[in-house]
Amino acid sequence: VETAYTKFFSKSGGFPRFKTKKSKQSFEIPANLEVDFDSGCIQIPKFKEPIRTVFHRKFEGEIRTCHIKRSNAGRYFVTILVEDGRELPSKPEITKETSIGIDIGIKSFAVTSEGEEISNPRHFVTCQRRLASIQRSFSRKIKSKRKGDPLSKNAEKQKLKLQLLHEHVANQRKDFIHKVTTRLIRENQTICIEDLNVKEMMKNRNLSKHIGDAGWGMFFQFLRYKSDWYGTNILTIGRFEPSSKACSKCGYIKH
Repeated sequence: VETAYTKFFSKSGGFPRFKTKKSKQSFEIPANLEVDFDSGCIQIPKFKEPIRTVFHRKFEGEIRTCHIKRSNAGRYFVTILVEDGRELPSKPEITKETSIGIDIGIKSFAVTSEGEEISNPRHFVTCQRRLASIQRSFSRKIKSKRKGDPLSKNAEKQKLKLQLLHEHVANQRKDFIHKVTTRLIRENQTICIEDLNVKEMMKNRNLSKHIGDAGWGMFFQFLRYKSDWYGTNILTIGRFEPSSKACSKCGYIKH
């Protein structure tokens, strides 16, 4: 509670609210967790029986914490933090020959300094008509509902459809960015990116939908943590420093 109010008063978060039964649910478990890959189960404290689990991968090391969450669509996920004792690889020397620059955009998701153009899949825009159809159907079903009354069964079904489709779009975006960032990190020793203020750019009403659909913030976040894993350098260029910035009056280019 103290952390939530501290973030609220420092304007880095919203006002704390109690979780409802049907909102996102999550809790953390300390290291006393048992994982059995052979039987595909995990045993957490205070649970009488093991929980069947589909593991994304096997791991070795000391289990530190376990984070269990429930999405809005009713799916449960478990994230286990493990200390494997491995040291991060050392990063190579930065040279011009082994460096690459990446410029992100909306029409094309990214363009590299070597001329490669990565197309923007536009996952949200592709599913927008389907989302609008489900949203209209859901709105009709709750139109006559009075404040405080529970949702009808049909409204609950339509709400679940809407949540599942939103989750599907988010998973598509995350999968695409994972594949792009992993390939860029593995193929290059130094990557130069622009220091964009994505949060402020999202306030633009004409571009916010397309910027959020592209997932620029997630792209930069994935690049930074994967660079530590694979030993790749990440250089951040100031948003006003690129040579393409020319004076609007005299045309002078700051090189």
